[in-house]
Amino acid sequence: RDIAALATTAHDHAPARWTMVQMQVQSGTQLIPTATVKLRAADGTTKVGSGTGDGPVDACCRAIDAVVGEAGELQGFTTRSVSEGTGALAEVTVRVKDLYSGRTFVGRGTHVDLVDASAEAYLDAVNSLLNARDAEDDKSLRFPKAKVSA
Repeated sequence: RDIAALATTAHDHAPARWTMVQMQVQSGTQLIPTATVKLRAADGTTKVGSGTGDGPVDACCRAIDAVVGEAGELQGFTTRSVSEGTGALAEVTVRVKDLYSGRTFVGRGTHVDLVDASAEAYLDAVNSLLNARDAEDDKSLRFPKAKVSA
């Protein structure tokens, strides 16, 4: 089941405008949850961003937003275990609402670490959102709205 889940998730991802290179998370009872991410853009450049949050997943989402810009708002977050045992794969599905269009985008992530799977899912949804914005921009350039004269 682990291999099937990984293969399905890899196939379902949006084209990678941004990919995760590195992620570091600190969290604990007496710590402010903090995350630092290093993302690679499609052109090969890398950027680093950090964020704090209510927990490690929130901190990761804010760190990603620090790199790509605050594109959307997390609307839904679900997890499930793909297999059994302490090394089981976690599958995370998130819904992110575009702050401009109001459209909702779904992202998925699968990893043995729940925080990694969550960051992967959030980045997948953000990539889908940004790709849709680019497609809309391209469409408006190709098909400009006609001017109405009075």
